Amino acid sequence: MIKYSDLLLKLLDILLHFTCIELKVIEEIPKIKTSTLDIPPKKPGDKINAPIWLLKYLLKTGKVMITDEITKYISKYIWIELAKSGRDAGVTELDEKFYPIINLYLYALKNGYVKNITPLAREDAIRMIINKRRDLITKLSGGNLEKLESKFTLEERVLLNIQSMLNEMWNKIVGVD
Repeated sequence: MIKYSDLLLKLLDILLHFTCIELKVIEEIPKIKTSTLDIPPKKPGDKINAPIWLLKYLLKTGKVMITDEITKYISKYIWIELAKSGRDAGVTELDEKFYPIINLYLYALKNGYVKNITPLAREDAIRMIINKRRDLITKLSGGNLEKLESKFTLEERVLLNIQSMLNEMWNKIVGVD
């Protein structure tokens, strides 16, 4: 039996891998045509805007690179979250591409495709921020979130939905519904 939460997470994973991100081309790329894409040829120095599944392949083959812009993007959000950690300042609104960019960056980092690793763009710093936001979602999942929900990314809203369903089921089981 397929659970609703499993289906949501699988769909989210598919969406993530079809999210387009822009990377810098470092080696010539011929025209790429699939049933869902039509990317013209690219030469070194060009930018390519493509889905994550394709960018992972292009990173693996040495055709593209993680740019300083990606590292700075990640560092910016980590810095914001770290600056807030000493006080309760609510939920930081993340860009909708935050998790897809993180996914691609961590893939590149784990496989040695990142050349300039800044202290704020290390895997442990990224993991800390993701865990912090997950814990916040868990804490908030039992309350009224209409005002806060717009600050969450699609991925976080799915997690929030699943967590809220679990809380509702738990409350019924223990009789506090």
